[in-house]
Amino acid sequence: MEGRSIHEAPPCPKCGDLRPFRHGTKVQRYIDLPVRGVKVVVDLERQRYRCKQCSATYFNLPDGFDHQRSITTRLRSYLERKALTRTFYELARKVGVDEKTVRNVFNDYLPHLQSGPTVQTPTVLGIDEVHTRSGYHLVVTNVLEKTIIEMFEKRNRHTVDAHLSSLPDAQVIQVVTMDMWRPYRDGVRTHLPDAQVVIDKFHVVKTANQALETIRKAHRATLSQSDRIQLKQDRFLMLYRRSELDESQSLQLDHIFDKYPPLAIAHASKEAFFDIYACATRTAAETALEEWKSNLTPGLLPAFKPLHTALTNWHDEIFAYFDYRYTNALTESMNALIKIVNHMGKGYSFDILRAKMLYAPRAQLTRSTSTLGVRWSGTNDYLTLRTSGHLGSPNRPSTASVRLGTSIPALIQLCVDDIDDEDTRSITQDAETEMRDTP
Repeated sequence: MEGRSIHEAPPCPKCGDLRPFRHGTKVQRYIDLPVRGVKVVVDLERQRYRCKQCSATYFNLPDGFDHQRSITTRLRSYLERKALTRTFYELARKVGVDEKTVRNVFNDYLPHLQSGPTVQTPTVLGIDEVHTRSGYHLVVTNVLEKTIIEMFEKRNRHTVDAHLSSLPDAQVIQVVTMDMWRPYRDGVRTHLPDAQVVIDKFHVVKTANQALETIRKAHRATLSQSDRIQLKQDRFLMLYRRSELDESQSLQLDHIFDKYPPLAIAHASKEAFFDIYACATRTAAETALEEWKSNLTPGLLPAFKPLHTALTNWHDEIFAYFDYRYTNALTESMNALIKIVNHMGKGYSFDILRAKMLYAPRAQLTRSTSTLGVRWSGTNDYLTLRTSGHLGSPNRPSTASVRLGTSIPALIQLCVDDIDDEDTRSITQDAETEMRDTP
């Protein structure tokens, strides 16, 4: 595609003189949105000028073109939006530009994304961390609404304090779910003294599984090479709950226990501890814990010592689960998604990874509140408003829109769609719609 730029003579960018004269033309190439999967190139003939005052030469700057990167502004807008949910490499390959161009466009777009509205402080806050090649990052979620609301480059005590102290309406937070990391608890006690800390049960039962692993490995080390080969699947069978095994696996596990009774005793202790979380009340759970402790044989005590220590140091926070029944499973699933997205992008910078988690347009969850109910964007559900606050009287109905963060289920679906899209879909419909809607 060829075109000629039509533009009034611009002032000299060096001295501001308004009397330049024409000084030839130059054809420059710009990349535009593809059409039906075919790369589109615009050859633009640009007018060059020479300043009478300072003799500087320069070009005119016609609208609709990003002269810094030799792409159209239409393509730039497209890259800004799509780069939130697609890898830079895949997007660059489809539109016909260099991957570095997509990365630079997105980096320039970050300040605009970060200037958006703040997220409403949740009633149930989830705190956890995710590990990437650049280190541990703090992740904060809204447990009730299944959204991620913030992500930080560090996860130290200073970061926790800075975030919790800056939360608007922090008094609305009733519960904070977390793992057993002391700076999290100390930060909550300092800045959210009325909130109840609940330790995620997954991290507690994981400690029981680690104790079982310690016993299994120690016993396995005493066996002959042939016996160890026969037991190569014992780890997976023992770490699963008995109720999760099929009939064949259950029979195989029974065979192992018949041959090695110490493993049967250790496995029974692990299963008994897991059963504590099936108790209906906190009192029943604490009673079951005391019974479980009394049934531990002396040979098991060293392996289960870390679990015993955790139960002592975090007793109130662990058993608060039976009063509130919240877990950090949502935050854990978010962490897994962050790792997947980071891996697909071959290791993004933290700012890019954070933006992809927080600003994906189709995953933004907002709520319009009124005296009648709640309308959720991006869904077909109409829910009854449940709030203890005053939103307006029948005579004066009030409406407001609040941002609840990025929907984790929607982010997961976007990730799945993009993986499928790599092989089965094209950019044609997006490009044609974009070009049709552009003035």
